[in-house]
Formats: sequence, C-alpha cells, structure tokens
Amino acid sequence: MKTHVILSLLPLLALAVTEELKAPLLPWLPPSSVVERCGGPIGFWEIICGTEKFCESHDTASRWFPNSPYNNKTHCLDAHECPSTSHKAELAKPTALLPWYERTAECKCMWVLCSDEKKCGSAEYCSLFDTKFFHTTSKEHASMAECLSAREPRPEKAPAAKLPYLLEPKVGKKPMCGVNIYDEDRCGTKRYCLAFDHDRAFVVGPYLNAAECLLAHDPPPKEGDPAFPLLKWLEGVKYMQAKDDCKHIAPYADGRLPQKRGLIVCGTKFYCEQYDTQWAPDRRWRNAAHCFAAFELDPAKEAGKGQRNLPWLMPSRVADRCGGSLGFREIICGTARYCDSYDTHKKWTESIYQDRDDCLAAHQPPSSSSTSLPQGELAAKAPLLPWREADETNRAYCLEEEDCGTALYCASFDTRWFYFTKQEYPSSVECLAAREPRPATPVLEKRPYLMENEQPYWSKLRCGMADYTPFSCGTRRYCFSFDLDRAYAIGPYANATECFAAFEPPPVSGDVALPIRGWVEPQARPCNINQEYQLGAYMHCGTKWLCERYDTPLKEDLRYRNSTECFAAFEPRPVNGGYHL
Repeated sequence: MKTHVILSLLPLLALAVTEELKAPLLPWLPPSSVVERCGGPIGFWEIICGTEKFCESHDTASRWFPNSPYNNKTHCLDAHECPSTSHKAELAKPTALLPWYERTAECKCMWVLCSDEKKCGSAEYCSLFDTKFFHTTSKEHASMAECLSAREPRPEKAPAAKLPYLLEPKVGKKPMCGVNIYDEDRCGTKRYCLAFDHDRAFVVGPYLNAAECLLAHDPPPKEGDPAFPLLKWLEGVKYMQAKDDCKHIAPYADGRLPQKRGLIVCGTKFYCEQYDTQWAPDRRWRNAAHCFAAFELDPAKEAGKGQRNLPWLMPSRVADRCGGSLGFREIICGTARYCDSYDTHKKWTESIYQDRDDCLAAHQPPSSSSTSLPQGELAAKAPLLPWREADETNRAYCLEEEDCGTALYCASFDTRWFYFTKQEYPSSVECLAAREPRPATPVLEKRPYLMENEQPYWSKLRCGMADYTPFSCGTRRYCFSFDLDRAYAIGPYANATECFAAFEPPPVSGDVALPIRGWVEPQARPCNINQEYQLGAYMHCGTKWLCERYDTPLKEDLRYRNSTECFAAFEPRPVNGGYHL
C-alpha cells in the first residue's frame, strides 16, 4: 500500500522539481531613448531595442544572431515576463548615482577599447555605449548619455593640457582611417574628431561630439587643415586576391572567409555593392548608395572637387541665410556671392578653391538662361520624387533619404547638418516641393513629454551648445528651438507648434523652462578674447567670453552676427553665478 502511494506521488514530485528548476522569467524592457539605433552598426541589443523589437528580430534578422540563446521570436518572448505597467514603474524608480572614475596608470587598453571603468575611467567607458564596441561593456545602459547620467558629475579639476593637433598622414596609414575604426594616428585630428558627428559607431573616445573633441586639442596650424571627412576610395589589393575572391556569393559558400571579400582586398566598388545583396558584410550601411556616400568619389570618375565648366547659379529664395549658421553654400548664396566669399570669408567656405578668381574660373559665365527662374524652382518642375517614410533602423544623422525618411532629410536643409545632405536644394521648402505629398498615415503614438534635465551639465551647458535634443533640453526648450534657433534643432518639424503636437501634453503642474541657453561661468584660468581658440572653447571660457568674440574676427562660427545677438540667446547671468564645468 505504501509503495503504491509513493509511486502515485512520483509524477507530482517530478513536476514540482521541474517547476523549481525553471529559469525565472526575464524582465520586459521598453524601447530605449535611442531605439533608432536598433539593428544599425551597433547591432541588436535588448536594452536598446526593447524586448518586443529584440525578439521580433530573431525572425526578421536571424542572420545577425549567431550565438543567441533563442531559436525564434516565440522562444524569446516565452523567456520574458509579460509587459506590465507595474514593472515599467519599477524601472523608473531613481537609483543612487554610481561613482565617477578617472583614468589611471593601470589602464591597459586593447585596440584603444577601455572597458575596465575603474582603471580606464568613466568617460572612456561610457563612450563605448555609442559605438559598435557596445558588446565590450556590461550592457547596462542604452547609450553614452544614459551611462553618464547614472554617474556622479565629474569632479572639478585643473584644465588638462591640450592634446597636439595631428595633420592627416600623407601616405601609409591614411587609407585605413575609418575602415574598422577612426584612430587619430591614422586619420589626423580633424577626421578623427568629425567622426564623432558623422560616424559615431566607429570612433572611440571620451567626447560627445566633434566640438568637444576639437576643444581638447591645440588649434590647427595657421595654414589650415584640408582633410575631408570621407573614407578614402580603395582599389583593392590585386596580389592578395585569390581566384573569384571578389565575387558576390554567400559567405563561406566556397569555403572562403568573408574577410577575403573585404574592403581592403576587393576595394570600395565591390565592397559597397555587397550592401545591395542579401550577403551584406555588416549593418554599417543600409545599401550600396549609403555606403558609396561615405567614401570619396572614385578618382577615375571624380566629378566634384576641381571640376570645371560648372553652371552659374543665381541667389536662392533663402539667400539671406548666406553667411549665417550654415556658412557659405553655393546653392544658397548663388555663384557670385559664393565665389566672393573665398576672398572675404575663406575661413567659412568649403575650401574647394584657392580664391575668388579660381572659383569663377571653374564656372560658366552668367547667361540669360541662368536668370530665367529662381534657384530651386528648376528642380520643382521635374517629375516629383516619391515620398519616403523613415527606415526602422535610421541613423542619428541623415545621410540617405531612404534611411531617415523624406521629412527628416528635407528638414536637414534648414540646419547646420546641411552638409550631410547631397546639397541639391537651398532649403526644406524646395526639397519638399520636389516630392509627392506625404500619403495619409495612421496617427502616430505621441512621444512622451520630458521635463528639463535635472543635471545642469545637460540643461545648462549641453542644451543648445551643439544641438537641441529632448534628452538634454526637455520637450519645451527642444520644441521652441525650431522657431528660435532652427539651424541647431534636430528633428523633422517645421516649427514649434508642429513639434509640440508630436508630444504628449505637459504635466498638470506645467513646465516653466525658459527657451534660451544657460549661462556658463568661466573656469579659473583667464580667457583672452583676442587669443585664438578652437570651436567650443566657451565650455572653459564661459558665455561672456563667447559672446564678446562675435565682435572680433576670431568668432567661433557664424551662429550670431554680433555680441548683442549672442547675449540675447542666453539667460541673464544669475545672481549666484551660472554653470561651472
């Protein structure tokens, strides 16, 4: 009898043991603030994509999950808790800030990757979250901004000595710049720093953007630095190519490693063409056109720099922008004023020509045909181009319309990111007029309303310094920037009203953030307005120094016409002083 009872209980005991051995369900993660990076050069990471998109990718992009513990979307979802509001609330609870670490002499970085925070410092460690080397971190944050926000502010200390400014090497390492990583020794300081703006996933360093990187270096030499921020065109290395190496077939189909068909061996043309096949080597670029746009033109077919017999362009509808925040662009200024700028404002030109005469010599003389229509209207009379919605894995900056969508691509023509476009229109109006109307789309979910960042580093210093983003500025200041400082506002909105309409309403308590930049106090060291500093020096010299520079030939940029206009863009100096770096 006892034996019979024991035997009858065995299935129940086995079930209990099985249940006990089951792994606990993983938490459900919402999409991060940088969800647009999901599936891009950084890859598919749950903390970036959110659980839903991460799991879906196991069905739609299984090729990029060679070592995943999940077989498919269903397997992945079954391993997670169901989404619940209570869990989201739990995630939102504030936690104690982590300590800030400075780099120590014990830091041993492999290939400039400093993933040991205690030895190599918080600045370099956090920078990895914005790069393709995300996998070397502990993956607890979705971005560099979130990593820095989770730590105590960097302690104040004496300004570090400036790093030497390196010119791009003439030979040797130069072609390797940006192939796998941007290394200052290979690229020179200018291309290395600019990569923080236009190819962030492939550059490592403790800088948030190009301005901050340039600030950490000595000024460039007086004769300037002509380096251009594009990858070098490679013809391939013929002696390294085995038979049929450079052939568009599936990886490993003939027993050869994918690297045998890489950029260095097969050259730029073959390498970029792979992005239009189902065997793209990685996710750095969405297609061949996007890849080619990142390289210099094929020297055999180059039709840009140094080209002669160019058409004469009349001033555009927005010629008043010529010489403003966007600099001197021929399609905005017209050929006459554009060429004049090489004698009057060469520092702010594209550095294509030596002087005005060289520029004029490259163009056809003005004729009656060039004055028949205002610049930009000619493009509108061509067949309308299709409207494109944003790709799910669009990048932070708009290199290709099919990635970031027509709305953001056209908006770029009104901003300082104009140079990321093909520069075929003088403004967003002409760009939109050349395309079909936007098709009716389902009403999009409202973006969450963000209050001004509580950390003054973001709200007082970063907001408006190089750009306006909801993270650093909060929704109110971000949206107003589309009316007040359009050239520095990132987004597909035509004005503040359109921006506010895309967000949820502000909290009942209201939002009183002022739509102006925060006042920055100088550090202890004196800053002479007549001494040359590079872009962004006001992080150390303060608002007063910055604005007074706009009344001198040494002004940092063309953002403000004079000191009065600059001071008007900032809050009045607080009685107790402004922000100290």
